[in-house]
Amino acid sequence: MKKFYSLMVALMIATAGFAQITLVKDIEHGTAGSGPTELTVFDGNIYFKADYAFDANGNDVIDTEEDFGIEVVKSDGTKDGTVLLKDLKELSGNSSPNGFFVYGDYLYFNANPGTYGALKTDGSTVSEATTTNGFGIVGPTLLNDLCYYRHTYTADGIKNELFQYDGTNNSAVALAAGTPEEYIYSSIGFNNKIYAYMYWGDDLNVIGKELYAYDLENDSWELIKNIGEDDSTSDPAVVAHGDISNFTILGEKLYFEALGFVWESDGTTEGTTQVNDISAIAGTGSFYVWNEVLYFEGDNGTDGDQLYSYDPSMGTLTQLSNITGDHDPIHYAAPGDGYLYYTGKNAAGTVLLYRTDGTLVQELYGSEPFNSFDDVVAMNGVLYFEATDGSVGKELYKLDPATITVNDIVTGIEEELYAKSLSIYPNPTDGVINIAGLETVEAEYTLYDIAGRTVQTGITTSQITLDVATGIYILEVKDGNYTTTHKVQVK
Repeated sequence: MKKFYSLMVALMIATAGFAQITLVKDIEHGTAGSGPTELTVFDGNIYFKADYAFDANGNDVIDTEEDFGIEVVKSDGTKDGTVLLKDLKELSGNSSPNGFFVYGDYLYFNANPGTYGALKTDGSTVSEATTTNGFGIVGPTLLNDLCYYRHTYTADGIKNELFQYDGTNNSAVALAAGTPEEYIYSSIGFNNKIYAYMYWGDDLNVIGKELYAYDLENDSWELIKNIGEDDSTSDPAVVAHGDISNFTILGEKLYFEALGFVWESDGTTEGTTQVNDISAIAGTGSFYVWNEVLYFEGDNGTDGDQLYSYDPSMGTLTQLSNITGDHDPIHYAAPGDGYLYYTGKNAAGTVLLYRTDGTLVQELYGSEPFNSFDDVVAMNGVLYFEATDGSVGKELYKLDPATITVNDIVTGIEEELYAKSLSIYPNPTDGVINIAGLETVEAEYTLYDIAGRTVQTGITTSQITLDVATGIYILEVKDGNYTTTHKVQVK
């Protein structure tokens, strides 16, 4: 059977061409690179910050001292359509835009054209976001047609309070009388409340930084969970913090990272718990939801930081990557071709482009000539990202996933062919599983429950009798050089 796969791969290579990663525009010519970051899709264009070195007619600026500096660049995906939105700070001065997000009919961002503040654009003009000068929108979350954000100021002490913005005016949210000052680190809208990692006044020295929720109807904050208090490794004499990040909504639950582990919440104290199915995975981060499944970075203690997925409907955890060293998956984008794309490190530590279909991870293109992939977004089915090919610095590139062939896949293609040829049936099963398509005479198998515990092992030639209770299990089959996992339901 392996000869058949090798022949099939050879035929595919002979008949297929290479997909083209295309330079959209060499914005900062030479090896310096414009450094496009914070790529954000708005109204059929991509907006980002970059060091723009072209004149008003789109021609190269030979003297780099005459460039426009770090400003907002707008791109429709073509060279001619990649232009400076506006020179917010004259000539080579940097307005240093950041914090791009879409609210209503505008793209918002913070910048310093002379005075730091929030600006907005409809794609052609740029204006102040409000008649109140000098405020930046940090950590925006949209709820009930309003934009909530944390506002930092030092008028009477450093604060990070919850503000709201309606597209014209901004103000601090109403608070019940006697409510202490809050200091917010991150927040998200969920269940008609604002959930935040924060502390209240002197609570920093009593409870610490923890999970709170702001009730829009009662104008008050409430402590949802003192996660740091449950940290058994903390010194009882020292206030422990929840160390919360990566707020992400999946279904009817709020997911987040706390103390390095994955937690979930239904909005109540009792319903805010560490996810038991993922309890063995620490150092979690880079959360992303795709096809109702949570994808994230995690470490099982032996393989380094790898890509994992968690399906809450089945309670199943899957380790998708097993790259030597820390894979460090981040910057996800789903263009709609059945794959989730992201950036990650290979065994040599080079940042490359990867993709997964939820079962298999594939490395694309290797380390030459393209590397240092970053800030991946999808627009109209095409991927856009920061990268370099070695001849120019970090610039804006694009890739149409429809052009990817077997030539472009460094790892995963033969394993993918094998996995597709293997048949596991019936599923659901009454207790007997048939396996068709094995390469070897005998294959090893291991059956895990949804908590990751081994419940049955053995050798199979074509059939396995499962001696387990009704439920969902993960069947791992090791067949020669191939290892595959399969979700199995026992009736």
